[in-house]
Amino acid sequence: MKKKLMIALIVVAVILGAIFAWRVAYSMQKNTDNIPTLAMVSEMDDASFLVGYRSNQLITVWGEPDEETPTTVGTTILTWEIDDDTTLIVHVDGKNKVASYELNQGE
Repeated sequence: MKKKLMIALIVVAVILGAIFAWRVAYSMQKNTDNIPTLAMVSEMDDASFLVGYRSNQLITVWGEPDEETPTTVGTTILTWEIDDDTTLIVHVDGKNKVASYELNQGE
């Protein structure tokens, strides 16, 4: 009886550990569920979390950019006008991932 109880507890512990590990991995990966709204981004001091997302993920959450400019070096610049004073400029590399960003806030 004790052996069966011990095995059952081990199985439950392994399942709970797997669920916990999955939740941690899911919350840390770059997916659209983790992208805040543009309004929230405009209120942030640092939007470095954007680096690594794919441009299509940003477009899925925020809609098409107000401006899309291809560069001569194979990158693309995406621009979203958040409001009259705030602009988010995202530099996308050749692999379609965000390489850098600029958050320009007027005064």
